[in-house]
Amino acid sequence: MKTDAINSLIRKRNQIGGFKIIYVPPPEMQDYKKFKNASEDEQQNILEKRFFKKLNEFASNNISMALMYWLLSTKKVTDDQIMIGEFNNPDKSFIQVMTETRIFILLALILHDGLTLADLTLVNNQSPDIFRLQVSSLEENGIIITDGGLLKVNPLIYQNVVSVLKSKNLIH
Repeated sequence: MKTDAINSLIRKRNQIGGFKIIYVPPPEMQDYKKFKNASEDEQQNILEKRFFKKLNEFASNNISMALMYWLLSTKKVTDDQIMIGEFNNPDKSFIQVMTETRIFILLALILHDGLTLADLTLVNNQSPDIFRLQVSSLEENGIIITDGGLLKVNPLIYQNVVSVLKSKNLIH
């Protein structure tokens, strides 16, 4: 979807619910003279544009990712307001330093769009005991999830994992 369509959809979704959206300024914004001197409406417009710019850069026009991070940026909800905090891209550096075994687990899960533990061990021709420990660790860290009996890469970091696999020339 186009950036404007995503922004419009998120705004309409909250208007239908009758919520007023309040963007919470990050600490560094409160120090800017231009921001401090602006009216409350102007400040909210600045914060809204900044939020959606960062959100869309990260989500790459993927509506599912945009909605997920919109929800994760929610700081507080009252009867008539939703307070939205600063959007920060998740740190994906931990993926770069994973062991080879874990990288190949993620590769298999992405290529097959999810696998059972038994299928994962067959695909990688490894001992179930070794993979059980690796999968358990990846689940505890929130990198993979179980969905209907299938192990899958967590949707929140899916794009990050794909970009790392591309950088390692494992997928194109």
